Amino acid sequence: MSSQLLKLTHDALKILGIGPKSNKIYSFLLLTTLTLLVILSSIDRPYLKSYTYIKLVVSVLMDFIAYFFNFWTILFSRSDFFQQFECDNEPKLRHYLIFIFVNVFFWVIILMSNYAFTRIILLKSVLEIVIIDIEIYSQFLYGFMIYLILDTIKSKYRQMHRLLANYKVITSDEFFYLVSKIESLACELKNTVDDFNDIFGISFLLIISYSTLHFVNYIDDLFFFRFEKSKFEPFLISNISLVSLIFLFNCTLIIMCDCVRSEASKVVKNAQKLRHKFDLKTLVLNFPKFTAGGFFHVKKSTIFSILNTVSTLLIVMVQFDKER
Repeated sequence: MSSQLLKLTHDALKILGIGPKSNKIYSFLLLTTLTLLVILSSIDRPYLKSYTYIKLVVSVLMDFIAYFFNFWTILFSRSDFFQQFECDNEPKLRHYLIFIFVNVFFWVIILMSNYAFTRIILLKSVLEIVIIDIEIYSQFLYGFMIYLILDTIKSKYRQMHRLLANYKVITSDEFFYLVSKIESLACELKNTVDDFNDIFGISFLLIISYSTLHFVNYIDDLFFFRFEKSKFEPFLISNISLVSLIFLFNCTLIIMCDCVRSEASKVVKNAQKLRHKFDLKTLVLNFPKFTAGGFFHVKKSTIFSILNTVSTLLIVMVQFDKER
């Protein structure tokens, strides 16, 4: 199923101009339009005057990461990597329905957040809201593609696990062939994971960074509400919906990386039972490791590291707010 959904996501990213094999004209138009919109929206932002220096830095850094994400994914994409995930089967109705549901779910939350936000700051501006929507949607759709690729890699490790689990029902000659096949698949998947890190590592880092700063920025706004009290309710709706979407989606990608590692661990465990017939070095040396641009390993504990970073930044921002 992931292969067909991946094909649909590729096609959608091509239209936006930020995916592999994207039309260069679309990509150029997107970057040019986004650059002009960012410049125009940056000219007049009166609400920034009420920000402390640290909050201003966080907000500017968020804008830069969101813009740079599109720049990076457009100019540094490799189409050859995706050939191994291509399938001959065309997407069926259920694949279209899943893809439509995911997009509808995203836009319902975004539009609800936009509506609530425009009630707080009339014309915040509309231009700035459009920019944020485009940047978040590009991250979301690109992240969805990463999720599907990780799911496909996980399925291949699961296939290896099943092959090893059924070793008792095959002959010795078939077992020798099985061992060779498992070792070959392990090397192949390790190369796939290494290519994944090279291609998506920086994108992953940017998604995690944006999600972390977004979380910090909006929680700070919640603690120190800078508008009329009557506007707190719509602000709360806008805050919770958007933060939940971005942060939980980020956590889903991190957990998916850990799921791939978990499936690989099952393969190694089964191989340990056959260590008198199996060379464990091949599996151990080719154990998958995901990194965010080479800066840190991506695993479940990364979520706690993010929360630790969020709490540390919040303490610093609260101190600055109190002093002001």
